This record gives sequence, structure tokens and C-alpha cells, in this order.
Amino acid sequence: MTQEVGFEKDHTLSLGDFLEEKISFSGFGSTVNSIRFIPIIVSPVFEKFYPNEIIYHRSRHQLGLYWQMDYERVMKSTAAECKAYLAEFFIEVLEIAKATKRIRDFDYDGFIAAVKAVLPEWVASEPEI
Repeated sequence: MTQEVGFEKDHTLSLGDFLEEKISFSGFGSTVNSIRFIPIIVSPVFEKFYPNEIIYHRSRHQLGLYWQMDYERVMKSTAAECKAYLAEFFIEVLEIAKATKRIRDFDYDGFIAAVKAVLPEWVASEPEI
């Protein structure tokens, strides 16, 4: 995405860094202490090589979310629209994970509510320059 859309990696406020500053995993159980969220943005020609996956790495206490975003929507978006879409998409994938990948002693509902509470601030923030 960085090359095709033209976003400069150094000039965007990372969603992961933002959430790490705002939310602590300690309040949502002891089985997940990190989420690896990889939104996949590839041309539909290559879709078959990048399946959607939700993986819980028990030994690392890490939830891995690898999910395809709508390529056309991303390509037609401004940077601000893409940022809003990414926030919306993250919540959507968390909801899918909650419905399909039960993790004992992880409060999905509480975590999703905490993320929803802080995401508007990230969406409204200007990219760092």
C-alpha cells in the first residue's frame, strides 16, 4: 500500500502505536497481551495468495489478524478516508475474531469497547510530519 497509495510511512501515526499508548491489555484477561493486525491490501489479481486468517499464538499470548481490505476502496480514498476506513475495518475484524476464535480469559467485548472509545481521536489526528 505504501508504494501504490503514496503514504509516507514516517508521516503517518501508526494505529498500533496509538492503541498501545491508550489501552493496556492487562484489563482484558491474561491470555492476550498483543494483537498483530495486518490489513492486507493487494490487487484482486493476487487475492488467492493472501487468505484471511485469525490465529491465536498461545505461547506468545498474541492474537494475529490477517485480513484483506477492499482494494478498490483503499485506492480511491484520500489519506483521511483511508485512515477512517482502517479504523472501521479493525473493529470489523475484531468482531469477526470474537465470533470465530474464542480465547479463554480474553474479554473481547471490553477490548472492542475500549478500542471504539479511542479510535475517533486517532482518526481525527493529523499525520505526524
